[in-house]
This record gives sequence, C-alpha cells and structure tokens, in this order.
Amino acid sequence: MQWFRVYNEILDDPKVAKMDGETFRCFVYLLAISSEQETDGIINMSIPDISWRIRIPINTLEAAIAYFLENNIITKENGSFIITNWKKRQFASDNVGQRVKRYREKQCNVTSNVSGNVIDTDTETETDIGSPPATSPPVEIPYKEIIDYLNLKTGKHFNHSSRETRTKIKARWGVNGSRRSLQDFKTVIDNKCAQWLKDEKMISYLRPETLFGTKFESYLNDTTVQQKESSW
Repeated sequence: MQWFRVYNEILDDPKVAKMDGETFRCFVYLLAISSEQETDGIINMSIPDISWRIRIPINTLEAAIAYFLENNIITKENGSFIITNWKKRQFASDNVGQRVKRYREKQCNVTSNVSGNVIDTDTETETDIGSPPATSPPVEIPYKEIIDYLNLKTGKHFNHSSRETRTKIKARWGVNGSRRSLQDFKTVIDNKCAQWLKDEKMISYLRPETLFGTKFESYLNDTTVQQKESSW
C-alpha cells in the first residue's frame, strides 16, 4: 500500500487555513494521486481525468486548482501539474521497517537515560540533546517576557505558565543546538501581527502554539511586505 507524508504544521499553514472543505479535499487527493503514480510530485493528467479519479465535479476541481496555482501550492508546466516541494517533503528512502526500528531504539535509550523529573520554573534549565555540559550555567528562558510582549501586541491574555506554551518556547529557544534571543521572539510576534492582526481569518493564529511552532524560523525571516511562501 502506497503512502505519503503529511506534516503537523499543516494545522498552522495560512494557505491551508483559507481553504474550504472541498478545496482541502482536492489538495489531499492530489497528494494521493502523486503518491499512487510515484512521479515525484508531477501529475500528468488532465482535469477531467483527475476529476474522474478523485470523484469530484470538474467545476469544483477547477476552482481548487485555480487557488493552488495562485498560491504556488502547485505549478503547471508542459501540461502537467507539479506539487510544490514534493521532493523536499516526500523521501524516496522512506522505509517503514527502518523507521520503526529507529523509534524503538530511541525509546530504549530514553528509558535507560532517565535521571529525574523536569522542574518547571520561570527560568527553566535547558536539558535537551546538544545542550551545554552540566557544569555550564543554566540557560534562562524568558517565558514571561515573551508572553507579556505577545499579550501587549495582540490585546490577548495568554498565560506564560502554561505547560504547552513553555514547551513550544523551549523547543524554539534551543532548536538544533543554536540559541535564540528574546528579540527573535519579539520579531516573530511583530512580523505576524503586521500580517494577521487586521485579517479576520488569520487573527486567531496569533497564539503561542502557532507563532512558536515549527514555522518559527520562517516567521522570523518574514518581512511585513513580502508574501509568505507556501510550505508545500
């Protein structure tokens, strides 16, 4: 049975968020067709043929494809539809057996290396892989300052003590062994407030789980005048 990857960041993708139910269904079905055909994101089929394959009316499919083309979710070349970033997101080397083996080995390592409970404080010590040795000073993460700034900019009332919020901030603070700064978080907040604060559909995404999620790096490098590229 063929399968393809769908990433959890789809939950916070602005272009996906603006899709209605039928458009989103077309989007998923196009991914499935490409996976079925094993063509690396290229769908060499006419719209009527696609419509027949996914059992969606042609006019509905045409409207969805128009949205995808306009937003660079797919492109069209020589009569074929090409799903953006397919090769980047779908790996030919995917092997279920090997992934399960790696997962089990990781779980065994985690079990054998547990040394105590994580203490949740206002200035939490970073203990992730790649962190400084135990002899180094603890890394202070300014949870309160970050959330206070977000509340100031949005007029909302998020709680800096929320475990979910702290988990998101902590993951971004020390991602890939690099260190982020308070200013980096403020820049992300400023960038997305400039883009979403006056957008009725997007204002609800001005929240910690979106801003400090897996797209943090992209949001950090956004500009307030540049259209955000599709994650697909």
